[in-house]
Amino acid sequence: MDRTQRMYILAMFFAMSLWAIAWPCSKILVQQAHPYLIALMRFALVSACILPLMLLFRVSFSLSKTQCFFVCIAGVLNALYSLLFFQGLMFGDAGRAGVISTTLSPIFGSLLSMFFGGMSISMREKFGLLLGFVSGIFLLHIQEFSSLLNPFNLFFIGAAFSWALVTLLSKKVHIHPLKFNGYVSCISTLLFLPYLFLGEGIEESLRAA
Repeated sequence: MDRTQRMYILAMFFAMSLWAIAWPCSKILVQQAHPYLIALMRFALVSACILPLMLLFRVSFSLSKTQCFFVCIAGVLNALYSLLFFQGLMFGDAGRAGVISTTLSPIFGSLLSMFFGGMSISMREKFGLLLGFVSGIFLLHIQEFSSLLNPFNLFFIGAAFSWALVTLLSKKVHIHPLKFNGYVSCISTLLFLPYLFLGEGIEESLRAA
């Protein structure tokens, strides 16, 4: 294993650790503020951070029609993921949510790549996905498969599927990661923006938080 591969593995481990921390933190947040407001503030903050980085690294803001189409779809799916993510955490457990999402996202992504992307998966990769699924079942202490499909878990299953679609679109669109994440976050921000006018309003929401 060369230095680049080691750095890649360390970076992935760090990213997954941050994702794991996000679940209990988000559980605390949804007990303090409305999920729509949390999602809006999250995407607005991400957009505000990424767009200056695009200027700093001289990443072009231009998009082709095809790229714009895929980025818009990814933005909608990203907003849907966050909606399911936060709504599910209002009723469900953060640990269970993290296990379901982390286990099912790569499985959904691999299946979608096989059936719609023409990607072939080796036997070792299939075994790894199966092992991950079985490990998730044990972690969730599920005695019957039907118990996985209770109303609260369906939020997290839907979130995992949405995230798998976003991941596939990020590979298909072939643009700079900063540009993709910046535009997707901006679109998600715009989708949640009406909450400020149709919901409780920003003042009342922040006061309630």
